Amino acid sequence: RISGSHSTKRLVELGAGVGLTSLIATQNAARVHMTDYTGLCLENMQHNIAINRDWSGCPITSGFLEWTAYAKNGADGSHKTATTEETLMLDGTFSLLDEADILIAADVVYDIEVVPALAGCVQKFLYNNKNNNKNNNNNNAKRHRTAIFATTFRNKSTFDLFHTRIEE
Repeated sequence: RISGSHSTKRLVELGAGVGLTSLIATQNAARVHMTDYTGLCLENMQHNIAINRDWSGCPITSGFLEWTAYAKNGADGSHKTATTEETLMLDGTFSLLDEADILIAADVVYDIEVVPALAGCVQKFLYNNKNNNKNNNNNNAKRHRTAIFATTFRNKSTFDLFHTRIEE
């Protein structure tokens, strides 16, 4: 739960589109980073950040994210599915994902073809302990991370596959 106007929670949104959910989340978060894959969505997010910056309750940024690249990002930092230009854009988003407390997504479980990448991205976020101890004096304690999804139930097999992949 994100609560209070001075929340310390850092949030990243997957598949933000125009960024409406992220913009609303700025009212109760310490930092928000919205992501998407397409150039048009990234342009729309930048525009919406610019026109809502005075209204936003915390710093808000946007960036490119290809789910498979994040899910399969090697320990050596290589991005197995990304081009050179995309790699530069991914690095900043990967850092923000590593630092985030909350991952949100709205209406992203719609295509069975993207479910494995989406589920891998969510699993890496939830179970990757990189930087989880950064601001914690107890080196054995893990920071609690949360993923929140709002989805339209379009196709039972797509949703079931997503649910199964998340539980793996």
